[in-house]
This record gives sequence, structure tokens and C-alpha cells, in this order.
Amino acid sequence: MKNITITLKKVELERSRSVYRAFTAKIDGKDLTNTFDEDTTVIDFIENTIRQTLANAISDRENNIDITITLPDEITLSAALKTHLKDKYEVDEVFNSITFA
Repeated sequence: MKNITITLKKVELERSRSVYRAFTAKIDGKDLTNTFDEDTTVIDFIENTIRQTLANAISDRENNIDITITLPDEITLSAALKTHLKDKYEVDEVFNSITFA
């Protein structure tokens, strides 16, 4: 079982008067991936995180892993979108199951 926790922070830069979103993903408490820009969507980041987990599992020769993805309160995925992501990535033999907490 691998636990992925995604966090989202809004960062305001006073000098440029810009607001950016910073996404971070940790797997079992260790940094996995992050992004800091204004054009990454929530879904793009979730999928990039799943793909990075897949790449790491292949590199580590892991199969049939279960992952649980925990999202921050600000992010709510519809049941249909959760099902779509599960169906899309559980097809790969590396993943046994993908759940959203």
C-alpha cells in the first residue's frame, strides 16, 4: 500500500503582484513531485503524480500495488472523474487498485 498526499497552496508574490498555485505530492511521507506555476490544472497534477508513481514502481520492480490518494479539502472530484482515473490507470499491471480518500 502506498499513500499519496497532495497539497495545494496559493502563493502571492508581492513584488510581481501575482498569485500562483503550488502543488506538492508526497508518497508515504517522502517528496514525490511538485509544481509551481499558474497553468497546471488539478487533474493534470493528479495524473502526473500517478504517472510518476507508476514510473517509480516500474523502476523498483514493483507490481500489484495499491495506492490511496488524499486530496486537500479545497479539491473535490466527482464520482465520475474518480472512476475515470481509476479505470484509466488500473488497466496497468503495476496498479492493483487506486482509491481516493
